[in-house]
Amino acid sequence: MSLCNRQQFNLPLIELIDQACLRFANKPCLTFGDEQFSYQQVQQESMRVAKALLGSGLQPGMHCAIYSLNSAWAIIVTLGIIRAGGIWLPVNSRNSEADNIATLAQLGCDVLFYQGQFAEAAAAVAAQSSEFFVSVCLDEQASNVEAAAGNDSKTCASAELHNWLGAAPDVAVSVKREPADILAIPMTGGTTGRAKGVLLSDRNFRALSYGMCDQLVREEGAATYLCAMPLTHVGGRIVLSALPSGARFIIHAGFDAQALLNSIAHEQVTDLFLPPTAIYTLLAQSNVHAFDYSSLRALSYGAAPISVTQLRKALEVFGPVMRGLFGQTECPMMISALTQQDHYVDGAIASDKRLQSVGRASILSELAILDEQGRKLPASQCGEIAVKGDMVCEGYYQNSAETPANTG
Repeated sequence: MSLCNRQQFNLPLIELIDQACLRFANKPCLTFGDEQFSYQQVQQESMRVAKALLGSGLQPGMHCAIYSLNSAWAIIVTLGIIRAGGIWLPVNSRNSEADNIATLAQLGCDVLFYQGQFAEAAAAVAAQSSEFFVSVCLDEQASNVEAAAGNDSKTCASAELHNWLGAAPDVAVSVKREPADILAIPMTGGTTGRAKGVLLSDRNFRALSYGMCDQLVREEGAATYLCAMPLTHVGGRIVLSALPSGARFIIHAGFDAQALLNSIAHEQVTDLFLPPTAIYTLLAQSNVHAFDYSSLRALSYGAAPISVTQLRKALEVFGPVMRGLFGQTECPMMISALTQQDHYVDGAIASDKRLQSVGRASILSELAILDEQGRKLPASQCGEIAVKGDMVCEGYYQNSAETPANTG
């Protein structure tokens, strides 16, 4: 039975997060190595980021990206962008620099936060920027990125994060968000043609937040969520959506199998999401049976089909905690789910046919399988998956030709 009420989530995402920051003010929110931020500190620091953005000339609707590995500041800066009315451009630091530079050129990047190891890429983004560009280095003295812009007519500035934040006060600076206002533009994978920018709105994130909180809010107390996937990409959408739950987020710089298994045991992790390949790597560890997994409630998997053989092994190793998720960039994370209970029938691990399934419609979606004429098909027939729900995107960036009339 859900402990969440859908009506509670009919507020802008940032207001949902601020409610959590008030309710869980002194509880741990983000943990990254020796760094720890309470919910109140996350709120205060993200307000400083928003204030500094507005002071740098950011206008609502400008595009802001974060090019970095995982850190607590990656999430704090993302929140600051949303507070200031900016649009977050997710960047996967694992992609090639050439691909990321091309993506930011396609989407038009006005503000870039970056780690020093990506300074050359930041300079390349600055060189292709238009009239306004701000770059902020997250972890060291800023490179002279504005010199790379090569155009004296541009408004272009570089700074190191904490110098840039300066004395920005901890005051509320949130820009009012309407349901259809765009919060993020992730890119499709390009499997069906040229990659497209997907317009994810505040309405989408409100729905995703409801879906995440429905999973994470439990009578036994707040969840502890381990984050090993890129926070400047898909992992960030998970954290943003889950913040209203009051969970504690344990952030890893990247995926390291031994570090992750140790964290599950030592941090009493209850929840995490991994792609199948990462799960295979965990199962291949010679000491995988040596750790305590009793705290786990959900090990979610998705983004690609999972081997049934490996899934059976995961159920044997980690217990009845596997949760399959199916989504698309246009309908993130929660089109359907194969719940922990669905992996079993009468107390035994289910058949291969069941384990190959993407499950049932989630609490956010209505599903149908359609034929080429758009008519609903009966069970066990092949066709096109049609999805309806508040998590369906608003369309594609500067691509009305490929935006269906009933999107959003």
